Amino acid sequence: MSDKLSSLKVGIDVPWVTSWTAEVMDGVARCESVGGRPAMVQSSHAGYGKPRYSLNHMVRQRLTVARMLCPMCGEPTPVEDRWTLTAKVKAAGCLRTERGLRLPPEVDDDQQVIDAGAIAPCTATVHAGP
Repeated sequence: MSDKLSSLKVGIDVPWVTSWTAEVMDGVARCESVGGRPAMVQSSHAGYGKPRYSLNHMVRQRLTVARMLCPMCGEPTPVEDRWTLTAKVKAAGCLRTERGLRLPPEVDDDQQVIDAGAIAPCTATVHAGP
């Protein structure tokens, strides 16, 4: 690796989830972020080279979602402080028809779920407001 350690600090100046120029794509391999199943992976050299703000690191992004980690610092988020800027509350039936999702049969079509896009919908009880 020829990239030098940046003066920018991971988790302070640059989000933990951000990819860096020293972190090359390694292709498909077994990955801890998905329980050892095959997934796209890349080397881990956060802080080396230049930050690639528009590209999340493949493994750190999945770990952020799977372990409910803060994308800025990489630390676990408190249960009472978990927010999403992209998820929407939708009826399960809408996701079945609009996106062709195969939700478990015990989830009624009128049950409200959280649709977070590429992340599997959450069927937890949805509350409107804090």
